[in-house]
Amino acid sequence: MAPVNFPIKVALLGAGIFAKEAHLPVLTSNPGVFQLVAVYSKSEASAQSVVDILPAGHPHAKPSVFHDSSAQNLEALLANPSIDAVVIALPIPLQPKIISAALAAGKHVFSEKPQAPSVAEGFALLKAYEPYEAQGLVWQVAENFRAEPAIRHGQKVVRDLIAKSGAGSEIRAFDLRTYFYNKAENKYCKTTWRANAEFQGGFVLDGGVHFLALLRAVTGLEPERVTAFTRLTESHLAPLDSVSAAIQLRNGALGTWLLYFMAPQKGAQIELNVVVSGGASGPGGMVTVKLGDDGQGHNGWVVIENLPGAEPQTTFYDNKGVEEEFLGWAKVLGGVTPGDVLPGLVNQTTVGYTEPFFNSARNALGDVALAEAVLQSGEKGGVPTQVQRVI
Repeated sequence: MAPVNFPIKVALLGAGIFAKEAHLPVLTSNPGVFQLVAVYSKSEASAQSVVDILPAGHPHAKPSVFHDSSAQNLEALLANPSIDAVVIALPIPLQPKIISAALAAGKHVFSEKPQAPSVAEGFALLKAYEPYEAQGLVWQVAENFRAEPAIRHGQKVVRDLIAKSGAGSEIRAFDLRTYFYNKAENKYCKTTWRANAEFQGGFVLDGGVHFLALLRAVTGLEPERVTAFTRLTESHLAPLDSVSAAIQLRNGALGTWLLYFMAPQKGAQIELNVVVSGGASGPGGMVTVKLGDDGQGHNGWVVIENLPGAEPQTTFYDNKGVEEEFLGWAKVLGGVTPGDVLPGLVNQTTVGYTEPFFNSARNALGDVALAEAVLQSGEKGGVPTQVQRVI
């Protein structure tokens, strides 16, 4: 399949919080890269609510509205030959069916995480994608944590530290701590499909794949097995809001993941510490990636390099994960040579990388596999559980 011409003609499927607050700003602030030509939601009012918040002075024509109660429905949208690609931001249980339909209609796909509510459904999607991938259709699963400049930098720091420390150096231990204060009035908690979660784990799967993507990205390692305890403490977060898990990686490294969605605090805490052992030519060290600020109240992410005998080195990064993943997808669709720029953008290399960011559906399923193993172990009261091998 030939590269897509710019601007890429995109349809946004979904009109929820993240579609409006994260996807729409990227699609509309890069008119040389994307042209939003259609918006779909279950109801007309919902789809129209996206069109109504388009920024004033946007250079492209207003997108067409598609909804279930008219001939201008999802089927009609997917049949429209002028649409190059779709961005799918729909409830988790709907994702597999819609992804399959979009691929069958010949559309490139950018789908929100997780792509499926279970590993089994994820494997079925991968199998179904094979003929479309062979035809040149591109499917990326969104994972803005993995795309964050800080997290990509953290991965590089760990990799470089192991190389610098020499033979015998490796990741030995880690701890991942994730604490939030999601009260009943939280906008995500009030979302109907989340409040009435009809998929395993509820918020633990929906949010958990972000944090497990952080772990897998920075360490560059795959999990082997887990022992986990899970619990529900607040009814509005059913079925689960708490996780305490011990995780063994394939290289033998041991670590923990603590997750609690009702920790009374301002903001959120997300912190990953990775211990790298010494080797033949260096003492190793510890690398931390966490939410933080620049010392002047500007929130984002920080990477801390803590090496023996040296003062810790801290680097701050803005939140740019959603933008990075969209622009990476666009580069692949447009056949843009690594290192070259996209049309109409000024700052395109926020982390000094020349390769475009891309999160494959198989890689994203690895996050679901780890989350599912945690949930299965928790259901069995902490019985050690193997993580299904995806990669």
